[in-house]
Amino acid sequence: MTETATLQQALARFFNPAGLDRQRQRVCRYLLACRTEAMGGTVLQCTDCDHTQPHYFGCRDRHCPQCQGRAMHQWAERQQANILPVRYYHVVFTLPHSLNGWVQLHPEARENA
Repeated sequence: MTETATLQQALARFFNPAGLDRQRQRVCRYLLACRTEAMGGTVLQCTDCDHTQPHYFGCRDRHCPQCQGRAMHQWAERQQANILPVRYYHVVFTLPHSLNGWVQLHPEARENA
């Protein structure tokens, strides 16, 4: 049985901050530290056998599949409940340049399209 690679494992292997802006570097560092000793946590100890088990805190970053995965799936399920049972198409079209001025004066028409 093959083990599924995680985003955290891929980042640990391939993360190179040189080509990223500060925001993306910060997100990658949070994801790398998520649920590790670097984030801190608590240690649970069994009163019968003295076995200890560390539980590390998550990064809670919105990009983190470990922290936000469940919330993302719940959101997607709520969105599915609002979709009509029909086939959807994404249509893109270009307006004539002569309408550019009108569109700029009426941004509400663009938002409702």
